[in-house]
Amino acid sequence: MKKITLIPLTFLFITSIIFSQKENPEIKYGEYFKKTRENVHLHLNKTTFLTGENLWFQAYIQEQNTEKLHPETSNLYVSLYDESGGLKDQHLIRIKDGLGKGNIKIDSTFTEKAYYIRASTKWMKNFKEDQSFSQKIIILKNSENKPEIVEKENFYDFQILPEGGHLLANTYNRVGILLKDANNKGIQIKEGVVKDKYGTILETFTTNSFGIGETLLLIKENEDYTFYATTKDNIKITVKTPAVKKY
Repeated sequence: MKKITLIPLTFLFITSIIFSQKENPEIKYGEYFKKTRENVHLHLNKTTFLTGENLWFQAYIQEQNTEKLHPETSNLYVSLYDESGGLKDQHLIRIKDGLGKGNIKIDSTFTEKAYYIRASTKWMKNFKEDQSFSQKIIILKNSENKPEIVEKENFYDFQILPEGGHLLANTYNRVGILLKDANNKGIQIKEGVVKDKYGTILETFTTNSFGIGETLLLIKENEDYTFYATTKDNIKITVKTPAVKKY
């Protein structure tokens, strides 16, 4: 007589749930997109260079889901490729609190007229989407004519860049500062202050030589703020924010 083994119904029910979860594409894709992502951006000092010049860059790594500077990123690979896709140069940049910086010397070994600078992290390899940064740069020999630079007097691009894209009321906001001239070249701010509508100084700030800086500011609902900047050449520039609404 054959022996029949009975499997408890509870075991079959639990097993069925486990397998159904593994096969459920909604759960699978939901977990995939919940993983932390790194969005990389490089701010370059310019995109056309003469042999012997330096390519300077400031790196920003943003967490895609929160739209804030990524607190966990530690390393960034900044690479240069020729137009055939061959690797010309690569640098490992230290990242802290989502920020990093570096430079690449454009020496005589840069024989091509165009290269592509690419910035990426190892973590990005876990995803199908390409979220690396890429920018074409042009290399001119010293014997070639320099590109024409059109000077525009008294024109400056003074940008206030809130973390996440918006100023949030009734909380502290980390605010990026960017100052450029008409030729898209960063201008250093040696002294900067933020005032409320009553003229009270709330915070101070400066920038690096690329015109990049930041400040931490307590934003109040329905208040507007004015940023006053003085360049190293003692040129004074101001920009005013609109009244901040509560989201």
